[in-house]
Amino acid sequence: MCFEVEGSCFVAPVAWAREVVPVGHVTPAPTAPPEVLGVTQVRGQILPLLDLPRMLGGRPATVRLGDVALLVGVGETAALLSGATALRVGDAPEGATRIDLPELLRRIRSRIEERQR
Repeated sequence: MCFEVEGSCFVAPVAWAREVVPVGHVTPAPTAPPEVLGVTQVRGQILPLLDLPRMLGGRPATVRLGDVALLVGVGETAALLSGATALRVGDAPEGATRIDLPELLRRIRSRIEERQR
């Protein structure tokens, strides 16, 4: 799958994408790293809402009620990614940057665990 963040194109395996969902009420997570915008519910499951542009070294995303986020899952880890402006399935355009989503999620989980100590 290809998605755009701040004008740059990124690609990740489509197998990690579960669905695009509207963002509901976001509860802040004060002890979480800045890449975690908070938590929200998707069909009763509480999931972290992650700031994808910030995770990729860009400006923080602005998320409003009703915006959409990409629900991703790697193994048993699921999260919502905000801040992607376009999403499509297909061949990666030339010059696109490959995203290592499992590594990004592992890093965020590690930072959360560090802050909880």
